Amino acid sequence: MRRKTRCILLALAIALSVHGRVDAQPLDASAWLERSQAARFPAANMDAKFTLEIVRSDGSTLRRTGRSVRATRDQKLADRLFVITEPKTIAGMTLLSRDVLNGPADQWLYLPAYRRVRRVAIHGAGDAFVGSDFYYADLARVRVEAGEHSLMGDTSVGGRPCVRVETRSHDPLIPYGRIVSALDKENALPLHTEYYDRKDVLLKVGTIDAVELRDGHPTPTSLSMRNVVLGTSSRIVLDAVEYDADLEPEMFTVERLEKVGPPQ
Repeated sequence: MRRKTRCILLALAIALSVHGRVDAQPLDASAWLERSQAARFPAANMDAKFTLEIVRSDGSTLRRTGRSVRATRDQKLADRLFVITEPKTIAGMTLLSRDVLNGPADQWLYLPAYRRVRRVAIHGAGDAFVGSDFYYADLARVRVEAGEHSLMGDTSVGGRPCVRVETRSHDPLIPYGRIVSALDKENALPLHTEYYDRKDVLLKVGTIDAVELRDGHPTPTSLSMRNVVLGTSSRIVLDAVEYDADLEPEMFTVERLEKVGPPQ
């Protein structure tokens, strides 16, 4: 018996010398989503320019340009500004989104024509942002704590190995009943995401179409959202991405927006 035990220990020692360590325990679904959240929104301030292209069901297109700014308050929560700079008819329109720990994000919309800020109703999380296929809820953090998650096996997206994670939400404030994401096994970015409505009908499909390394962070620089039901699609392209940007906390307040408007 002792000889057998010594043989087992010797085999283990050889394995450790070859591989360097014993493989860690695989991540569960919640851990994968937490890792994905950290990958999408690194704990570093970010400032970028964006172009939003919208394709309507009749094939006509709309184009918006603007600035996207994010200030991280801690490892999970952040404040965000989405400022429209073109076209001139809606230039200055700004979405202020502030994450909260135990609920949906607090969001306000600044309307430059009135120099007023109105709160985005909580039940309006499923409304379209400036006519696009991105909902207001899509522009805030993923609330991992607000759903039940399960692993659905492995898959591949664009030749990259991914793990599929399903989220079911019972929170009526979240506009989706079920979300299935394919997370890149290397960087945990959600390369392909399916959004289902409360009747479990496929509503939208989101994809990350391009990832670039910016300041050491794998950064999605092209994201698409296709509305399967309406036959529309939208694409956001990020440019001039800067991390560790010097941002004033006052930028992310309703009072600042009403007094001086959005940052230029």
